[in-house]
Amino acid sequence: MRTDNLDQSSTGIECELNVFHDTDLSRMDFKDNFVSILGGYRSDSLWFYTDCGQCESPQSVAECIDLTGVHWRDARSWIVEYLTNEWTTERDIVEMRREYRHAGTRDGWLEFLADTLADIPVADYMRDGLARPIGTERYATAAVVGYSQGDYALVLYDPSTWSADPAPAFCRLFYDAPVCARLDIDGMDYCLDEGLSDNYDYDRDELTEYINQLDIPESAKAWAIDALPEYAD
Repeated sequence: MRTDNLDQSSTGIECELNVFHDTDLSRMDFKDNFVSILGGYRSDSLWFYTDCGQCESPQSVAECIDLTGVHWRDARSWIVEYLTNEWTTERDIVEMRREYRHAGTRDGWLEFLADTLADIPVADYMRDGLARPIGTERYATAAVVGYSQGDYALVLYDPSTWSADPAPAFCRLFYDAPVCARLDIDGMDYCLDEGLSDNYDYDRDELTEYINQLDIPESAKAWAIDALPEYAD
């Protein structure tokens, strides 16, 4: 919504008010915070939260799991369970281990484990997790649900950067747009949306209180408050 009093009849000064949900800013915020994770042959909406580029998306499951402290026996047990099938026996797996630099030592199993995890697509890990836990997971997943049927995404994120469930914040970034409220008084711009406790939630009462605190003529305050819409476009 845009309104003005360019004829100056109501206040004696020029006033202009713009209030809307800023979809351009919403797209920029989304692009700054998420990168797509593709894998396999399914088209699920899978994303990684970069925290404005501060975190890099893992390229393999090996980057998602901290193997510090994993015992070689646990590594061997996990690999055997994961790789054994009707075509691959435990004996075959022991032979495969010989390819590693530390094949003659117990560390060979840890190298084998890291390589095995590296071959698992991150997309599959996000959807299904590991068949059996091993090591310590560096990341967590959050389900993001929108307003329409089919509005669903799964986000991988670093839990150490959050003190609470990030899903509500992710939902805002995915499906909502922040409020932009600007008041121009004789060429001086005021960001009214700074007065909102939640910049995604338009609140006329909060903006009214914020306008009343501005150092502008009373006539301009009265005009701006009267011009505030009930809802943001």
